Amino acid sequence: MGSVWWLLLCIPVLSPAFAGGVIRVYYLGIHEVNWNYAPTGRNVLANQSIAQTLLCIMMTHSAYPFEFNSQASAFLQSGKDRVGSTYKKSVYKQYTDSTYTTEIPKTRLLGFLGPVIRAEVGDTLKNELLELGSPKEKEEESSAINGYVFGNLPDVKMCAGDSVSWYLFGMGNEIDIHTAYFHGETLKIRGHRTDVASLFPATFVTAYDPQETLGDGC
Repeated sequence: MGSVWWLLLCIPVLSPAFAGGVIRVYYLGIHEVNWNYAPTGRNVLANQSIAQTLLCIMMTHSAYPFEFNSQASAFLQSGKDRVGSTYKKSVYKQYTDSTYTTEIPKTRLLGFLGPVIRAEVGDTLKNELLELGSPKEKEEESSAINGYVFGNLPDVKMCAGDSVSWYLFGMGNEIDIHTAYFHGETLKIRGHRTDVASLFPATFVTAYDPQETLGDGC
């Protein structure tokens, strides 16, 4: 009678293993500042100063050529009964440690937005917040990009061949539906090629923008 051989196989059950994350601590302070929505004093899109715009409207019989500029003056021109372009705002600033003495600078492009908080899967975020003043009065409201209006957004510079990602989000209520138009460039959003990003309240969009057109200073 032949021998019978038994082969015992040990097959371990494999379970997904995640790399250990790190604890990321951010020290944030809320400051009350006088924020200027148009620090250049100009309607950059129309290439005119706010004061010049108002003077042109007063001197011409037809406001049509200056219709777009008059909108800028309506929001930005200061006066006896007008706030102008500067408002009290609460802004978030980042610090190096819990003493809140050394501020970490951020790019001007962020405007009155707070610092960028980054984390990876598995990380633990710990935010320590110190409130150093907050305005309570509700003032006039207007749509802005990072706290800038009428083309005053600074430092938007890139070069041909750069691979750029735009992180876009909209805030507000049901009437705040906006379209961000990128002149001369196309974006890739959710696998589709477009030049317009639709922003609804409380929505976030990542747009990929391969720069194909040569710009100034590159």
